[in-house]
Amino acid sequence: MAKTIYLLGKSNLYNTNYMVFIERVANLFKTNIHYTIDKYSFFDDEQMNGSYFKDFGYKNELSILVSYYPLDEKNPNIEESFTVYDIEVPVEYKYDLSYTIVFYPNGFFFILEVPFNSTWDFFIEDLAGLYLDYYNLTYKEMVISNLETRDTYVNLLKQIGCKKVIILSDYQQDFIDELCYFPINKEWSFDEILKLIVERYSVTPLKLMDVLKQRVKISLLKDYHWSEAYKYVFIDKIK
Repeated sequence: MAKTIYLLGKSNLYNTNYMVFIERVANLFKTNIHYTIDKYSFFDDEQMNGSYFKDFGYKNELSILVSYYPLDEKNPNIEESFTVYDIEVPVEYKYDLSYTIVFYPNGFFFILEVPFNSTWDFFIEDLAGLYLDYYNLTYKEMVISNLETRDTYVNLLKQIGCKKVIILSDYQQDFIDELCYFPINKEWSFDEILKLIVERYSVTPLKLMDVLKQRVKISLLKDYHWSEAYKYVFIDKIK
């Protein structure tokens, strides 16, 4: 579900030393950690590959994937590499739901598969009030449903120290993939990343809450071309 809807934001949780990062996550979420190290795909070195368990004295458990990537894919060298961390975090919702959070060395992270709807275009149709009668829904009921979905990540973002996120689609997936390779010796700001997305994809950034409260309206005709749904990204500020 919702494989096309992502969150992109910044956090200070990342650390180049994976054991420091693991300890930070353990203390933040009050959990023991299962972690898997993956170096093999690029470096042909299985010495550190494998799965491990670290007991921090808590009852809960989370899983972390520690992946190593070369700075130069053509000449992979473990001494010139960076780590990316994937964490799976369960959240409260009307059905079982866990978010995978991927942390990059430049301070950015993204969250996969946010269930505003099953696809991005359906999500935009809802915000535009299109076809709600087909689902026997009022606009207010749709807003309540989206706010319930929003609640699933608000506390999570607060925990990892994130104040605002960009909500985007799989249409920007290539940008997310490239983001991990952005120079880590430069402090990339949220606004810089948003500007790059806007310029590359010619999208309009809107505040999610302004749209839900109908301060800003999205207009779509019933016979709209699918590309019109991908003309937007959303900003969600966490208070």
